[in-house]
Amino acid sequence: MLPDAKKMDLLRAFAKEEITFEDIIRELPSELRNKSDLARQVLEFAISRESPLDVEFGMVLLSSPLHEFYASPDIDQLCRLLLFDWHYSHEDIAVHLGKLRASEAVECLFSTASRIYEYLDYDETRQLAKKCIESLAQIGGKNAISRLVDLAGDNDQYVRRYARNALERVMQRN
Repeated sequence: MLPDAKKMDLLRAFAKEEITFEDIIRELPSELRNKSDLARQVLEFAISRESPLDVEFGMVLLSSPLHEFYASPDIDQLCRLLLFDWHYSHEDIAVHLGKLRASEAVECLFSTASRIYEYLDYDETRQLAKKCIESLAQIGGKNAISRLVDLAGDNDQYVRRYARNALERVMQRN
């Protein structure tokens, strides 16, 4: 794996669009470049070290345009990460689970929609909850709709509104 300072440099440059995903891959040790489960391995490494930086790095790999070559999403792993409070990538994980339309993620998205992590304490509009709710709407199906109904009765006004709006959209689709 890369040293933390190198990962930070790559992530910063990638965020500023100074480098591409292909540039990140070129920086990896050659034995890692062609692994189809690279993102999963990086995220498992992140879990073992409780490393926020490695979660962020793994999510970049997982969300890359070449994800079919460098990522094999592990829904259980992403759900575990979503429930941990030692990193700062909850919103990215919630969005990614929605893109995957992973019905196995319904319960962890539902649970996370009601959580307020300390680092998001400032966020009065509950954007993490919104992303979880949007992902539940993308997943659809009976279980996700049931959880959206539960969230539509939440005590928080934002969570309630996001869930009700999502339910309207889901019902219009069906």
